Order: sequence, then C-alpha cells, then structure tokens
Amino acid sequence: PGRSSDSRFIQSGPVEFLRKDLILFDLGYFSLKIFSTLVHQGSFFLSRFIYQTALYDPVSCEQINLIERLKQVKSTYQATVLMGKSKKDRILCRFVAIRANEEIANQRRRKLKRQCGQKCRQPSKEALEMCNWTIMVTNIPLEHLPLDMVAAVYSLRWQIELLFKQIKSQLRIEKINTAQEYRCRCEILGKMIMAILIQQIHSHYNIKIWNSSRREVSIEKLYKRLNERSKIILDLILRKNFSSFTKYMTKEMDRLAKTCLKGVQNNRRNIMELLEFGPVNKYLLP
Repeated sequence: PGRSSDSRFIQSGPVEFLRKDLILFDLGYFSLKIFSTLVHQGSFFLSRFIYQTALYDPVSCEQINLIERLKQVKSTYQATVLMGKSKKDRILCRFVAIRANEEIANQRRRKLKRQCGQKCRQPSKEALEMCNWTIMVTNIPLEHLPLDMVAAVYSLRWQIELLFKQIKSQLRIEKINTAQEYRCRCEILGKMIMAILIQQIHSHYNIKIWNSSRREVSIEKLYKRLNERSKIILDLILRKNFSSFTKYMTKEMDRLAKTCLKGVQNNRRNIMELLEFGPVNKYLLP
C-alpha cells in the first residue's frame, strides 16, 4: 500500500528467505525483528545502521557509547556487539564503521540540515557527528566477508535502483492507457514480466562476456536496443512461431550484447571487479 512504510511492509506478512541467503537492506528496511528471524533460520543480512539503535558489549552487557567509541577511531572500526534494547530480542552481530572523506561527510550534513529545516528543527550534535561515518551491521563472519569488502558487497544493492530506473524510463510502468481495473492490472503485470525477462537476459550475457573478455553489459543500453526492436519481437510472438522467435533472439542477442558494453573507467572498479578483486582503495558510500 502507498501509505505503508518500507519497514512496516516487510513486517506485515511472511517473507521467504532461504538458508544461507544474503539479504542487503536499505535503511528503510532496518528491522531487528527481521534480522532476528534471518539469524535463527541460518540466513545472512548486511544493512546500514540506524545510530539510535542500542548496542551492548557481548561480555559485560554494558551499553556502548557509540559517539565516544568512534571519536577514538581514525579510519575503520569493527567489533562484535549485541544489538537491540530488549534483552530477549538482542542480536549478536558484527558492527563495522568506515570513516567517510570530508567531501562526503559535508554532503551528508547539508542533506541532514535541509531535511531538518523542512521540519522546522535543528539536527542534533550526535546526528551531525555520525555523518562522518558509514556504519553497517551484519551477521556474516569475518572469514567470509573481510572488512575491506563490506562496503563493496553492500554497493551491489544499487543494482536494484538501476533496474527500477529502467522500468520507469524505458518500460514506462507509470503510463497506463486505460481506466479499467483489469486492463490496468494486465498492463502493469505485462511490463513487470518483460522487466524480469530482460533482467534474466542481461544476467546471462553479462556473466558470459565477463568470463570471456572481462567486460560488462550495460542494462540501460540493452533496454534501449530491445525497445527499438520491440515491434519485431512482438510480431514474432503473435505469429506463435517459437522456432523463428528463438532463432531471431539468439542471433540478435549475441550481436546486441557486444554493442551494449559498458565503458571502461580506469579510476574505479565496476561491480564484477569489486566482487572478484575487492576495492582499489577504501570504497565509501555516498
């Protein structure tokens, strides 16, 4: 529902996660209840941290003064902590803090002041201080996720934003050509099915070309090229000639994938390089 927040939505009904799944959470989905469920069923989470959440020392069970603790840290800090105020619901997890550079920290402070100004209030000193840090929590053991890979793995979450962008800009999911409910549903579902198909095609060729030539396929370019050929593809589908459709798509996609490659940026690593080699320097989130 449009009036439900992200965190309320994910807690409103059963969400199926498999054992050993890794789920990347945005701040909007930060939920100790969901994290606890994942821990108990053997799944993993990696999430940005809401700094007002209580943290406790797992040995002494004393509450950690986060601001004072981070004042003693120069660059990165990690520790095993108990997260959550209620003793019954506390979660044992890794706490990871990475100091942001001055440009990013100032950018965050400006955004925070602008948001507080819209609500006619001033940001707290603690909130301004926390702008200096990128903080995440996870239950992934250190041997499976080293400190320098935490932010790099979390950056994969941005891929879903790129997918949403294409659904809006190329498939134009918000443009509905009917006022009838069931036709509207069919149109939206049709576009979502197409988005899933394109995502599957992109994943297949992205891995294939990466393994052969260490290049990535741009999902934005792929959407545009397929959009240009949408009438041809639709005509083949409506003819119900599956062999002609398969032959055309196989030939066309092999050619398209090579013309939809991402440009090479020498000053930063792409997603596949981050996963395979790790970050060049300390990888910080904006």
